[in-house]
Amino acid sequence: MASGALLARLAACVIFIATMAGCSVSGDKKAPDHQTAAKPGGAKDAPKDLSAAAEALTLQDLSVREDRGQTILLAKFSQPISQFRHFPLPTPARIVLDIFGNAKRLAQPESYRIDTSTVATLRMTQVEGGLRLTTDIAAATVPPYTITPEDGGLRIIIGTENPSATGRKDVTVVRGGVRADIRTAESSTTAAQGAVKSLGTDKVPLDDKKYSGQKISLEFKDADIKNVFRLLAEVSGKNIVITDDVNRKVTVRLIEVPWDQAMDLIIDTNGLGKDEIGNVIRISTADRLKSDSDKSAAARKSKENEEPLQTAYLGVNYAQVMKGQNDTNNDKDLVEKVKALLSPRGKVEADQRTNTLIVRDIKSAIE
Repeated sequence: MASGALLARLAACVIFIATMAGCSVSGDKKAPDHQTAAKPGGAKDAPKDLSAAAEALTLQDLSVREDRGQTILLAKFSQPISQFRHFPLPTPARIVLDIFGNAKRLAQPESYRIDTSTVATLRMTQVEGGLRLTTDIAAATVPPYTITPEDGGLRIIIGTENPSATGRKDVTVVRGGVRADIRTAESSTTAAQGAVKSLGTDKVPLDDKKYSGQKISLEFKDADIKNVFRLLAEVSGKNIVITDDVNRKVTVRLIEVPWDQAMDLIIDTNGLGKDEIGNVIRISTADRLKSDSDKSAAARKSKENEEPLQTAYLGVNYAQVMKGQNDTNNDKDLVEKVKALLSPRGKVEADQRTNTLIVRDIKSAIE
């Protein structure tokens, strides 16, 4: 009896355990079905939206920090950066960074004021296959620098660490794809006038002239003026020729000023002048430009003196070549009018019988 009862209890336990095990297995089978049903509504569609939003490469965030003599730029874009290249250029000193990707078309180049001890401005332009960031160095030479990936963006460190440096800065220039350093036209004009005063005059040359060039920011201290003009040539796309007698150092601080106005300010405040013919701008001292102009005029006059004279017979209709004695018209006769148009070597005579003017002068004057 005792053994029978024991066997009955064991049988009951086996049935109970088997029942519990069956419930656990059933629950495990249902759970994957539930999770699988949830996927089509969310996870599979999300990557398509993300890829569509990241098609165009744009600058989203740009922060500037200066500490211990180093300028640190952190740039983040609309998509992680995987391919880039960089190289320094000596004249004027700048660092060029090319970022490869499907870049969004820029309406015009962007210029950002950095304003640290080592960096003046950062310019962004579109190039074939991506974006180009050009860092304009405030010094005459490019200091040591590093560019490394960080959090999908790029970290740019310019300059060597100097614990005794006092310059400090921590600003955001671009946030969420929107510039944080936009200035109104009025504040830009005020800044430009302040920059002119720092150059030694409070007069804005050609005050009534309208400037339409791309706005730029410049900050140089004791920089070679030729390097400043080279930078303006790069921004403007103009061909600039600088004569050998333009040798001086300049200190410039201009914020969001059209490049053509910046050029006029620098030229006028340094006693220079310019001649512009087509796409070429020639910059020299005012004395040399005047001397060259006088030489050109003398050369033209000398050429005219050496040019052989020609004779032309000009018949006149509906008018008299010379006024008669009874003519009360106060107008000058044709001979006097033609004389005013001739070169110093030219002569004109009137043949009243045939009503013809006989003109003897160089070819260009007769034509």
